[in-house]
Amino acid sequence: MRRLCDDFGVKDVAVGRMRVAYRECVCAVHEHTEEFKAMVAGSDPTGAGAAEVSAVIAVRVSPLLLGSGEGRAAAPPGDGGGGGVGGGGVFEIGGAMLDEDDNNVEVVLVPTESAGSSRSSSSSSSSAGGGGEGGGEGGEGEERGGEGAAAAAAAAAPAAATGRALPAHLLAAAMGALEAGAGRGALLGSPLRGVRIELLEGECWWGGDSSAAAVAACAASALSKALGAAAPALMEPVMLVRLVLPASSLGAVVSDLSGPRRGVVLDVGSGMAKSAAGSSDGAAAGAAGEQAGEWARVEAEVPLAEMVGYSTALRSITAGNGSFDMNFREYRQVDDYTAKQLMEQF
Repeated sequence: MRRLCDDFGVKDVAVGRMRVAYRECVCAVHEHTEEFKAMVAGSDPTGAGAAEVSAVIAVRVSPLLLGSGEGRAAAPPGDGGGGGVGGGGVFEIGGAMLDEDDNNVEVVLVPTESAGSSRSSSSSSSSAGGGGEGGGEGGEGEERGGEGAAAAAAAAAPAAATGRALPAHLLAAAMGALEAGAGRGALLGSPLRGVRIELLEGECWWGGDSSAAAVAACAASALSKALGAAAPALMEPVMLVRLVLPASSLGAVVSDLSGPRRGVVLDVGSGMAKSAAGSSDGAAAGAAGEQAGEWARVEAEVPLAEMVGYSTALRSITAGNGSFDMNFREYRQVDDYTAKQLMEQF
């Protein structure tokens, strides 16, 4: 830091805690309809040319893990543990929520013809945690039922009576706003992870002289409110940590990992030679008195935020004889207490 100031002339150098790449997810399905109205002045300075601009955008967000259709009501797959569907349509996601391949956020357009069934399935999923998106091809009776549901949904929309369905360029503006909004969650403003965002075309309307900017602003507001009401949660990167240390320090190291560092110890081995324990390059050869069979190996999963400065801590605990390496494992949901602390910090 002094060299930055003296040699390079950098002023006001500050060193803070490393920022961890947090992500945000949602644990519930929620649909929000946003209405936007504004008066736009015309070219006449007297205000006689003012016109009303209006738009209605409907957005639904859900955990991407559950997918769409029948999978939306199912419990999260995999062996993360603790996963299931809680009361009130909240999905209790425990353990490893997503794999690396599920890091993306899906932004999809629900066509007009499926808007009625989409709204119905969202309501049933949110209230009872069951039922998937209806639809599919059926008989004339099913088609009449779908038309009735669509008509009921249209009647409930504020601008449905006088508005018009969004044309292609306004739909593109709304989709662009949703894609941009996926980079900022409702809690810390971190990018979303494993979230499905749906634009319900059949419930979107525009009126007056609405522009692409007005529709995009309405879509961004709808997404922000939907994310805030869909049980948002923080996710943090978890590292797979492998340690080699003297057996005499095993208890202190395990206590440190599983205690204040919020780690989960996966495997412990002791009473072996250092070569068998799998020492990493650069580790000390061992202090006097540490014989061949007095080394231990530890494998644990630890949040990356708790590994900042761990090299110094490990050297202190093991008198300079311990070493470790770590690799990214997965993202996991942060517990409520830690999430509260992060919210207060940021």
